[in-house]
Amino acid sequence: MAIESAARWAAVAAALGLTVGCAAQFPEIDAPLENEVERRTGYVIDKRDSESSAPQIDSWLEDGLEIDDAVRIAMLNNPVMHANLAELGVAAGELVTAASVANPVLEGSFLDSAESGSWTIDLGLSQSLVSLLQMPARRRAAEAGYALAQTETVTAVVDLIGAARLAWIEAAASAEHAALLTAIVDVRTGAVRAAESLYAAGNVSQRELLFERWSLAEAELALVEADKAQVAARETLNATLGLWGERTGWLISGRLGRPGIPDVATLEAAAVDASLALDASRRRIEALAQQLGIEEASSIVPDLEIGIEAEREEGHWSAGPSFEIELPLTARNKGRVFAARSALEAERANYSAMAIEIRAAARTLAHAYQSDAARATYVADTVIPIATGLMAETGKAFNAMEAGVFDLIDARRRELDSARADVDARRDLWMTWAAVEQLLDGGSIGKSGGAGGADTGLGEQAAPDAGH
Repeated sequence: MAIESAARWAAVAAALGLTVGCAAQFPEIDAPLENEVERRTGYVIDKRDSESSAPQIDSWLEDGLEIDDAVRIAMLNNPVMHANLAELGVAAGELVTAASVANPVLEGSFLDSAESGSWTIDLGLSQSLVSLLQMPARRRAAEAGYALAQTETVTAVVDLIGAARLAWIEAAASAEHAALLTAIVDVRTGAVRAAESLYAAGNVSQRELLFERWSLAEAELALVEADKAQVAARETLNATLGLWGERTGWLISGRLGRPGIPDVATLEAAAVDASLALDASRRRIEALAQQLGIEEASSIVPDLEIGIEAEREEGHWSAGPSFEIELPLTARNKGRVFAARSALEAERANYSAMAIEIRAAARTLAHAYQSDAARATYVADTVIPIATGLMAETGKAFNAMEAGVFDLIDARRRELDSARADVDARRDLWMTWAAVEQLLDGGSIGKSGGAGGADTGLGEQAAPDAGH
């Protein structure tokens, strides 16, 4: 009967450990993440390996790199992207660990009695009852932590998309800038040659010749800086797309046109609704609230273990229930409760601060987009036609011998300067558009944004009248 009783108690103790311990399962990782990224951005996560994806990447690069192709290559080929996806698997493993009950503890001793010549056997099997009772709260806390990891992974993907867009825009604009400055150097070189010929004939002064040489030197220095900026922009895009070696010889497809028109009228409300940062903060608040409840419960009963004890002495077995309780007399977990409550209060304050910051960023971007769009339209519809018309009329006057060569050169310089102003205006509009899209996708604020205040290229002084 004693053996049958011990067996029954052992079965009860084992059931305590197995009932919840077997319930922890790995969550589904790929589908929820991929669906959320596609819902927010319209782009699909592609997990093909480098070998199978190589033909597709090469095709995008050979056809002329467009902004959407740059984003797709980054999502497919950027090593950091793959690292972020792998880290979500780490978070899933931590969820399973946190949601699992601690293993039951088996204790035993075997004592040899010299007098009786028999063995005294003590066996004990125990399980933490507090761990079992706190299991629902711990599981909710672990699930909130995993949801936070999912949100952070989606944020990383959205931010990568934003970085690829910005890098492509900068590379496209820098290529146009370098091409225009090359043309300006050619114009300035022609002006210097003309001035040298006229100076040799005594038709211009040395001051006028030196002015043209200075203008050429200024243009050549600007071209050096433009070439440096172009290389830096290309390498930034290469790093973002995970490109190296022969794949870095790509060309931008066409010139930088006009981006799509986002709805900035409702940008503030849409940005708050879409914000992954606010979603992550809500997840942290949820996890911290669960942790606070756990710590408060632990301050009342830090630990309680139940189980069975069985003893065999002089050939007879005896068995019965056992318990072990930690009494909260000296250490009542006050410090951890206070820390958990403070962390919860801090995160709630951070949530409010982030919401205010996002609203301010949305209003700033809405105004910036409207301003940049108006500027780009003004340059395209007003400045460029004026410069083009001036060049055409000056050409007619030159052919009629009513304008000199320097008038013609100056008109051409103004036409190229207006083209530079157009590139700057379109670049800033694209940058602001990318920042708006980033905000609407829920990405991190401050990771992208327009660069206002660019040099219009219209402020250079014309050459002095040469009197011809």
